[in-house]
Amino acid sequence: MADYRLKIRMSEGGGTITINGNPPQIFYTAGDVLAIAVTLDPGFSSVEWFKAGVSISTSTSFNFTMPDSDVSILGVASGAFQPVDGYGLKYYRESRQDKENGACVRLEIYQDGYGGDDSEIEVQSCLLRFGSLGADILDTIVGTSLDFTLVGTNDQFKEFLVGDNRTWKVVLKVGLDVKFTGYITPDFVTINDISGPTVQTFTAVDGLKGFDAIRAIPQLYAPAVRNLAYANLIGALNQSYVDFRNVNMACQVHESRMYEIENVFEQFIIPEVSLYPEGQPQYLNGSQILNNQVFISEMLESLLKPFLCRVFLWDEEFWIVRTGELAKTSYTAFKYLPDTTLDDEITIANGTDIECDVSFPEITARRVFNEFTVNLNLGKLNSQAKGGVFESTFGQDNWSRSFFSGPTFNIYYLRLWNYFNAIGVNQVDSTPSGDTALIQYESRSGNEGVKIWTTTTTAGVLDTNISGIEADTLNTLIPITIVEETANKLTFELEFMVDAVTSADPGTFTDHAIGIKIQIGTQFMYRIDATTFGWTGTDTIMTFDVTNQRVFNSIAISNVLVPEDGSVKITLYQLILKSGTRHQYAVIYRNLKLTIEENEALTLATISTKAVTDNPYSNVHPEYDTNIGDAESNASTSAIKLTITGNPVSENWTRDGVESLPLMSIIAQDLANLKGRTNERLIADVIHTELKPYQSYAYDGNLWAITAMEWDVYRDINRVEFFNLGEIPTT
Repeated sequence: MADYRLKIRMSEGGGTITINGNPPQIFYTAGDVLAIAVTLDPGFSSVEWFKAGVSISTSTSFNFTMPDSDVSILGVASGAFQPVDGYGLKYYRESRQDKENGACVRLEIYQDGYGGDDSEIEVQSCLLRFGSLGADILDTIVGTSLDFTLVGTNDQFKEFLVGDNRTWKVVLKVGLDVKFTGYITPDFVTINDISGPTVQTFTAVDGLKGFDAIRAIPQLYAPAVRNLAYANLIGALNQSYVDFRNVNMACQVHESRMYEIENVFEQFIIPEVSLYPEGQPQYLNGSQILNNQVFISEMLESLLKPFLCRVFLWDEEFWIVRTGELAKTSYTAFKYLPDTTLDDEITIANGTDIECDVSFPEITARRVFNEFTVNLNLGKLNSQAKGGVFESTFGQDNWSRSFFSGPTFNIYYLRLWNYFNAIGVNQVDSTPSGDTALIQYESRSGNEGVKIWTTTTTAGVLDTNISGIEADTLNTLIPITIVEETANKLTFELEFMVDAVTSADPGTFTDHAIGIKIQIGTQFMYRIDATTFGWTGTDTIMTFDVTNQRVFNSIAISNVLVPEDGSVKITLYQLILKSGTRHQYAVIYRNLKLTIEENEALTLATISTKAVTDNPYSNVHPEYDTNIGDAESNASTSAIKLTITGNPVSENWTRDGVESLPLMSIIAQDLANLKGRTNERLIADVIHTELKPYQSYAYDGNLWAITAMEWDVYRDINRVEFFNLGEIPTT
């Protein structure tokens, strides 16, 4: 029996798949019974398997008979990812703050996989840093770190050089509250290699800055709401941590059709550009998927920049706060559990007076701007708007060589095409016959193509063993779906040549026809007459009579109206025998191209909005780029699509329930409010007062947002940089 390709993966949830007890291979023999099993990742409890969209099993292990064609199987796991906490406490230190009735400060250092006794170490200082002095109020991701100084010998410290970025976990507790959890990373460790006692400073980071090196994996997020923006925010923030945390979201900007009393991020679908580079999932080849999901930092930037939100970790909870909320007397935050359940709605009060707590204040000023430009980068259109453009020259770049042991070893296979009743071959030893076609890379006189040996029986398209190759969304994982809204007309081009299989040409080539099937959704293209084509719900193979041999002929089908929404499938068959003797001729295909008309209205790369203040300054603010917004069509990968009926694209937004503006206009106005007036910074020591970066504070008649803090934990003194948000509102 012949070998065919099996493409199997988890499309939702996580788990390790084995086949016959081993990691999956690409090729398996038709007729073999395969024992497919999955060990689900922690937190996932069940799985369902699908082939071509049809459920084939709901068990973690099942038998599957390999068909005589390439096949794809997708696993969908239920549950939510829950990593295993393997950290053990190794070192600790307890002491009190240097003030009257100072709180107990406890520093704990955990090692991943450690199971021994803990021991006390000497800690000289602890400095908790939020952000960095001089940072921009527009920065989306704000990290926190802890600098702590230990007293000991270099032999004690060298172990911190061993391991990865999550081997050593550091926890800071003040009183009963956990103030910081982070990780010692080798990047921040340098050991003084001297003998005897020494003092060594280490830095632990909260992990947010590491988001630019971790891919977002939406398959692990809460399945019920995985397509919504808020679920992706919660999932992305918690994805790389063992200890899951609550997420607070505060952004009181809403599209006019949204409910203003609900979280805005619950009310729109995550745009494709927030999941994949330029909104397009890409694939390494027909068998293996290229993991090209965006990095977590890119997802967060994409979703939060249009709303001028900052995200940070504070007091063991994530916070997403729109900067504009800090300019109000109070605002509402929505608290979510890690499983995306809404836990509470809380009111955050701004304006706590710190006049009496500030020491050594310094007022500085930054440049004031009077012109602001906001750009919406549309990126690529999604696969629907692209109209399912699919092209294959069948040249050398379209093939890959199999390195798996067995009959397929060293055989070249087409990357993006599935074979049915057909196998790959590099060179035939004799004239092929039988019911299994041979698929071969062909190159003669510089003309490359795919050669299909053998013909059907005289049953023609009704031959039960008809063979060929096919490309479609489900089986090749190539996104070529379309929508009627933007893709109106289809054009198909293909070249073919018929050649005798031996030098003794029988001259019966006219007994044959070319067979092609084009399917969109549930509709099949058919020939009305020689030059006219239509669509039918009946499975149809179009045939084109062979009228010559040894020369390439062209098939050109132009401007056929698209019948319905759906995926596209293209099938090329072996030669169709109308009468006479089988296997006397072979067919060579090359330069296939299927295009579906693009909507020219969506070919813009960028949409821009400008705001100009009346201040007497002539400073232009750097352009503010966003990747999601009011993209005018749901066929754009950048479009914010609402969760209401029909998933319309966003249009007009409001901050107060009265105004109605495009989102980019609101962004431009917010930028002008922040940096289009006196751009003051306050740097001061704040003594014995607990500050929280999700609140703003009153000083000298204005509200001030925290851009950076350096908290000396033992002395309980904060060195803080504030950003002036303007006068304290009266309501």
